[in-house]
Amino acid sequence: MIKYKSNDDEENYHNGIIRTKCAQDAELDITFINLLNTKSNNFESFENILENNASIKFTIIDFGGKRSISNYFSLLKRK
Repeated sequence: MIKYKSNDDEENYHNGIIRTKCAQDAELDITFINLLNTKSNNFESFENILENNASIKFTIIDFGGKRSISNYFSLLKRK
């Protein structure tokens, strides 16, 4: 679980990258929670590499931010 929050009185900026690599037959669950205030900007990129029969499950809970933009990229590797 990854959780971001901010002070209600300040303008903040979050620009993050989450990189994952799942080996063969692996399972990964990620919960991402954005609780930034309404003066803040949130930019998040999810980059994944999955080998044979691997799986990644993302749960995005996005309550905060003046702007919140997410980008997803997955590379499926076969052997």
